[in-house]
Amino acid sequence: MVENYRGEMMKKIAVIGVGLIAGSLSWAIKKSDVSLDIIGIDKSENALINAAKKGIIDDYTTNVVEGIKDRDMIILGAPVLQIEDLLKKVSSSLKDDAVLIDVGSTKSNVCKKAVEVLPENVNFIGGHPMTGSELSGVEYADSELFINRPFILTPLTDHESGLDKLNFVENLLSRIGAKPVIMDPDEHDYVMASISHLPHFLAFSLVACVMLDEELQIDKELFAGGFRDTTRVAMGDSEMWSEIFIRNKDNLKKWVEKFKAQGDEIINMVENDDKNELIKCLDEIKNARKKLS
Repeated sequence: MVENYRGEMMKKIAVIGVGLIAGSLSWAIKKSDVSLDIIGIDKSENALINAAKKGIIDDYTTNVVEGIKDRDMIILGAPVLQIEDLLKKVSSSLKDDAVLIDVGSTKSNVCKKAVEVLPENVNFIGGHPMTGSELSGVEYADSELFINRPFILTPLTDHESGLDKLNFVENLLSRIGAKPVIMDPDEHDYVMASISHLPHFLAFSLVACVMLDEELQIDKELFAGGFRDTTRVAMGDSEMWSEIFIRNKDNLKKWVEKFKAQGDEIINMVENDDKNELIKCLDEIKNARKKLS
């Protein structure tokens, strides 16, 4: 069994929204301790049946309130806007001292809603695993998805019980191979707007600009690797990304404006035939990108 932050045995887990990320997390946790009892909760019964057949969950229901009763830990795997509604929906039905985490890509809105609606005897930690795929659905779940990947946590308090619950979640994530990283919710959203939300926004925009242009009809065989690699993430879940863009719109807008300014700087060098400055600029960018290799 997995011990909770009071040293007691945590046996029962509920996963709401059994998709790619939450399904993968459930599967990884289940494999780390097969004695755990995990129930899946989703509006799609077909997804739940699929998850049960794979061994990702032990049981399932489409009733959220019934599914979370007496559960020691609840994982919220719904899209970010739905997480806020779920927090309110489950708030009066949670077990005392239950631990809640979410896996959404924005944190400020979720953490604020948690403070607003959850009772004091419930322990909430915002979570964001830095992993995923352009594919969606529990059929693509992978129990090894989190190995050696950062899993950002945004704790709400720093008092003793808060530190205890944080240690518990960190230990659980470490058991499945993830690397817990602690961040402030607002800092998280600003950083994610730059390294995650902006690239997805640009990928969607690039596909729209080129492939949805009515005057430009290009044989798909002509699309080079650069276009395909750059736009791969534009095949991501539309509902999920629409909600992420909306919930983090202020930070996203700031980074889109920075991107425009950088693009203007480079195009000015091109227009002025300033090859030396352009080479210098591109070399600086290339060397910065090499640091990620």
